[in-house]
Amino acid sequence: FSFLLPNYAKGSSAALFMCDISNRDSISNIDKWLLKFNVK
Repeated sequence: FSFLLPNYAKGSSAALFMCDISNRDSISNIDKWLLKFNVK
């Protein structure tokens, strides 16, 4: 679903990112999602 994020978040000023704290990969992927969200 990551390919949808740039168009879906376009023009937004905030986002809520959630992860599974019992899954290390889930936590480490937050940085990747933030980068995708911040692409202008």
